[in-house]
Amino acid sequence: RLARKGVPNYTPDYLAYGSASQWTLINVVSCFSQEFWRAFSLVSLREVHHGAMFAAMASSVAFALYHLQVAGHGVLREFGRLSSYAIFGMLFAALFLLTGSIVPTYTGHLLVNLVALYRARQKLRHASE
Repeated sequence: RLARKGVPNYTPDYLAYGSASQWTLINVVSCFSQEFWRAFSLVSLREVHHGAMFAAMASSVAFALYHLQVAGHGVLREFGRLSSYAIFGMLFAALFLLTGSIVPTYTGHLLVNLVALYRARQKLRHASE
């Protein structure tokens, strides 16, 4: 039913109607774990003498692939989504390399995710009406 209105069919109804505090907590934890992983990857790649550009690109590609969701999407649309995630990954990697801290990358990542969560919940609620 929701897939016909432009919402992917793998999105469960509890995304739209579940506890907002639960979804916020999930995002708080997942953003931290992803940014911790990014920092670990960047530092590790730099320690084994890879350049900053290679480290940023490698971690960004891995970040994009982690977010890959092929169910219900065409290849071209998914490529666009992967490109967007890779760009965000590069921005967050550059921010970490410039500051040496995960605080700004975590904050940015969390804000992006919370805005996306809000928009997805609104879209799903309107689609089910």
